[in-house]
This record gives sequence, structure tokens and C-alpha cells, in this order.
Amino acid sequence: MKLPLTQRIEVITEASLLKPEFQLLFRNNGGELSIDSLRRIVKLKWFSTVKKKDAIKLLSEAADVVEFEGFHKILIDRTELVEFETETRIWLGKFIRMRAKRIAPKVSKLATVNPKSIQGSIFGNLSSSLISLIIPSLDMQRFQTQKEAEHWLLH
Repeated sequence: MKLPLTQRIEVITEASLLKPEFQLLFRNNGGELSIDSLRRIVKLKWFSTVKKKDAIKLLSEAADVVEFEGFHKILIDRTELVEFETETRIWLGKFIRMRAKRIAPKVSKLATVNPKSIQGSIFGNLSSSLISLIIPSLDMQRFQTQKEAEHWLLH
């Protein structure tokens, strides 16, 4: 039995709200930056070993989207992260203390997806801990899957 058209539209609309649809903005060797304009989510996905120049470009672009375009939810997918190079880690600490702290009041939620590798987990947890230390008021949660992270961001 088919549902009446109005009920089918409601079901379709409700289902579409449950899963973000990301559009790729930028990609380099360190990762990629995507956005979901409808739900105002910025997604940053790290790849393998992240070099400083790649991190600068990705995080600067992501910060601009939050600061100037009104996006207020952030998803950081660290599934493929293996490590941040030494100079990247140093720069990342400065970025969090300066720029991320400045734009934090514009962020309603930050979700991170845990890396698969043990080494990636160490670097991912260090960066998450630094964010929590510098911006304790930020509503941040860690997840095992992107699906869990998206669900939390949307509810």
C-alpha cells in the first residue's frame, strides 16, 4: 500500500534531514574540506601524514567558512589520519590557541571521528585534548564512525 503523497513528502523530507550531503570545496595531500550548506556543517577529513602547508590551507579555509559564512557545526574525520608532522603539530597548537579560540563562540558543536591506526589515535587525541584545554566551553564529542558523529551533530 502506497502512502498518500503528502505523507510520502514528509517521509522523504524527514529522511533527507537525517543524513548530511557534503559538497567538496577543497582537497590537497593532507585532506579535504567539504560543506553541507543546508545543515551548516563543515567537514574536514584528514589523510595519512599531514604536512604543515596542507594543514594551513585546510584549517584556514575551514575557519573562514565558520567565521564568515555562518557555518556552526564541525565534523573532523580522522579515520585515515596516521600523524601530523612535527612542524604541523607546532603550527596546529598555535592555530588552536589563536584562530580556533577566536571563532569558537560561533561553533555550536564539534564532532570528531577516531582514527583507525594507533598512531593516528595518539595524534588525534592530543589535538582533541588541546582543543578541550584551550576552549573548555566547546561542545565536543568523539565518535567511532562518521554516521554516529553526523547523528549527534543533527540532533
